[in-house]
This record gives sequence, structure tokens and C-alpha cells, in this order.
Amino acid sequence: MEAKNLKNLADAQFARTVFLNNLKETYESKLIVEHRGGTFLAKPELIAFLNSWGEEEVHVEDMYNNPILANRISLLEQIKVAYRTASAHWASEIQRVNSIQRTTDV
Repeated sequence: MEAKNLKNLADAQFARTVFLNNLKETYESKLIVEHRGGTFLAKPELIAFLNSWGEEEVHVEDMYNNPILANRISLLEQIKVAYRTASAHWASEIQRVNSIQRTTDV
């Protein structure tokens, strides 16, 4: 291959990687949930913890390591909705991008 073609392929792959990283940051920001003065990140670990806890009220550390007394059921529902919504949109956007340009094409 010519050096020019290699450079074009490398530039295209770099642009795709930057785009996917920006897309990830965009959808990660949609995982943020506020509850009782705390800011929580909707992650599977937090969902599992809230599902496993038996009491209605629970102290949970928010994103800034502050302990927040949370209503477990209410926070769990908010976290699940945020996680489902953000991950579904993110996955469909990734699928759309992959249908336009495949890594093997780059």
C-alpha cells in the first residue's frame, strides 16, 4: 500500500475512535440521576446493590462520595429507567454508526 492510503486509513480509524469516545461520554452523562440531594450514576453495580438490600431506607454513597439517605425503591426505579433509556439509545446509535462504516472498511 502507498503511504498516502495508509495515512488515510489511519486518519479514518482515528476519527471513528474519537467519535465513539465522544458518543460514550454523551450517553454516560445521561446515566446521572439526582435523588434526595445526591447525584448517582446509574450502573449495574448500583442496581444490584439496591435490589439486594431489604430495607426501604438505605445510605448510599453518591458520585461525590457523600453518604445519602435514599429511599431504596424510588432510587432503584430512577436508576433503572436512566440505565435502560441511555443504554438503549447508545446501542442504537452504535449500530447506526457501524452500519455506515465498518472497522474492516477502514
